[in-house]
Amino acid sequence: YPKAVAGSTYLQKLFQGHFDAAGLAHTPTPFNGRSDYGPFLENGIPAGGMDTGAEVLKSVELRKVFGGLANAAFDPCYHQECDTFDNLNIPELHAIA
Repeated sequence: YPKAVAGSTYLQKLFQGHFDAAGLAHTPTPFNGRSDYGPFLENGIPAGGMDTGAEVLKSVELRKVFGGLANAAFDPCYHQECDTFDNLNIPELHAIA
């Protein structure tokens, strides 16, 4: 999917540029098909975005970047009963939107 990959690289650079310019903490994440974008790439449609961590455990190193607790999920409510609108961090949502 050469066109999709090239377009996806461009989209990722746009997101990274926005986060850098806004002074928002971020780290690169693998673009490995784990998320919902796989079918887009398969159909030649570029995809891009930023990963919010979800259920991934935050390392000590990432705690230094993002704050919070190490060895705990970035979002302990990810796909859990508590994963509701009440769990949204509205200022963070505005920053990444």
